[in-house]
Amino acid sequence: MGVKFSPKLLVCLAKDILVEMNHPDFPPNLQQKGTTIIDRIDIRWIQRFQMVNNIVGRAQTGKLMMSPTRQQHIDKQIAFHLGQLAREFHAGTLNENLVENIDEMHCKVNLDNDKTLGFRGDNDVKYANVVSGGMGMTLMIRLTGGPHARICNPCVIFQNGSESYPIRGVPDDVPGVCYRTAKKGFITQKLWAQYLQEPRAHYRGHAVDRSKQRVIFVDNFNSHHDDGNGNMHATLESSNATLRYLVAATIDKIQLCDSFVISKIKDAWMEIWDDYKFKAIKDGLWREGSGALQNPGKPFFCAWLPKQFVG
Repeated sequence: MGVKFSPKLLVCLAKDILVEMNHPDFPPNLQQKGTTIIDRIDIRWIQRFQMVNNIVGRAQTGKLMMSPTRQQHIDKQIAFHLGQLAREFHAGTLNENLVENIDEMHCKVNLDNDKTLGFRGDNDVKYANVVSGGMGMTLMIRLTGGPHARICNPCVIFQNGSESYPIRGVPDDVPGVCYRTAKKGFITQKLWAQYLQEPRAHYRGHAVDRSKQRVIFVDNFNSHHDDGNGNMHATLESSNATLRYLVAATIDKIQLCDSFVISKIKDAWMEIWDDYKFKAIKDGLWREGSGALQNPGKPFFCAWLPKQFVG
């Protein structure tokens, strides 16, 4: 069908087929080996089904490989960075209670995993849009350090051509999350300065000596630098904080936000997104003329996000 999939979505589909067909010999609550057959349908069951029926996941594009020389250079930079941090913590130059990490996750509302189902030997691989109006957005994640480390409330940057804020019909009043807008849904230098000042995106649950300077580790993305007007510098000065930039092309290995927190958020996000797609298909929520499902809209994501950060 050209529709991108995830194994969890296929688990939902298989269970729904079992319930809907109402087979007299195979009801969903039929006991087999101490459990019901509907409970036995999991990702491994889906994998076996695909193998028996010669169905494979087909990727439209591949990833570029990195030369061994370049990889070796990056590994050396990582080792130097980690050694420098160890020396600073040991010498007391860095205080774990005053260290933070900020990173962004950019994605489309489609939120699919770039694979579709097909049979072995297929020559052409084509995709169909699952949701109309692919809208870009960026999720801002902030971690505090020390024994009281926390994931701060997230901030979402929605795509909006006129950069309106707040967007009509999307009030910025959902507890546990805030949002801003940008033309392409990416972080900009202006929004970066605003984010650093946004009190709802900070964690103030434990006592920290405000007279001591905080150190925020970020990647070397252009928008994390000052816009030339001194806005970011003034923001950092007012909050008694300084930025330190991570080594380029190493953030997946040395940035906690990227290597752990964001990956877990993506997993949870894909799960709820699959639930939405499956329910929308069953309810017939197709956008007329486009052949795609209706876009759930920005409030859908504002309402969902805070639930992933509880505790």
